[in-house]
Amino acid sequence: MDKRFIEALNFAALKHRKQYRDDKDKTPYINHPINLAHILAVEAGIEDVAILITALLHDTIEDTDTTMEDLAIHFGPRVANLVAELSDDQSPSIGERYEAQIRKTLLYSPDAKLIKLADRIANIRDALNNVEWTQERLFGHFKHARRQVDLLSGTNEILENLFDAEYSKAATMMQANSA
Repeated sequence: MDKRFIEALNFAALKHRKQYRDDKDKTPYINHPINLAHILAVEAGIEDVAILITALLHDTIEDTDTTMEDLAIHFGPRVANLVAELSDDQSPSIGERYEAQIRKTLLYSPDAKLIKLADRIANIRDALNNVEWTQERLFGHFKHARRQVDLLSGTNEILENLFDAEYSKAATMMQANSA
């Protein structure tokens, strides 16, 4: 076990300690980055520790008081740069954020693409199982995820197949609810 991974897990847990997911159970937010690391390491066989650390930290700049400099000091420039690459501006409306994410997707590095695929898989699983959103918001989320993952085609066959399986469940749900 690379102790840097445990250090990143602890760092992410401390940073996200007062945050909860937008679901009926108010799931601790830290479960989300742990799920990304699980998808990458266990389901897709990714062994690159920097990618797994970045999965744990991917929302720290976006959602906490963490800076890129903090990450560079604690985890090195590669992790800090990847987290920054994956971070979104949270101030625009959801539609504007979705469009900005699509534009960013085209510029992602190969490592960022892996993490973003895992993020989309985790988010769609969470949405299918827990989120208490309106049907309109849920369907918009699914369609955006599909659009973004289509731009990541050719990145990693295992991750893309995992996403496709989850999206198929979402599509079935969308069809059932629109009938």
